[in-house]
Amino acid sequence: MTAGVGGQTCSCRVFLLDNSFETIFIDENWTAFDIAFAMSERYCLDIAARPFFACFLISNGNCIGRCLKDSERPVEICSAMGVNPELIFQIRLFTRRLAQCVEPATTHFRFIQAVHSVMADNYPIEP
Repeated sequence: MTAGVGGQTCSCRVFLLDNSFETIFIDENWTAFDIAFAMSERYCLDIAARPFFACFLISNGNCIGRCLKDSERPVEICSAMGVNPELIFQIRLFTRRLAQCVEPATTHFRFIQAVHSVMADNYPIEP
């Protein structure tokens, strides 16, 4: 990783819950909010839905870690852990207001998060 030294950029892999990902180039000054905003722009999320999305750390190689605070700098956190910055972009909070956003991108993200939650046994269902 080349980030963290003199404002150099590094690649940051941002995963979605359907195992797809986007690679974006960031420097150590980018905050979690900046990355979430970039992802929201890339996927054309409705402006009303954007506050409900956030970046989460990837822990132990493939587990969803904690939600990053908007002001945290992922490059600093990942450098301290000795790993390249890899994040998950997902819904941080489900609310009635988010459910009322019916534009296609938000609906897609709600769907892939619901599928992931069932597959991860967060919401068990009867077969």
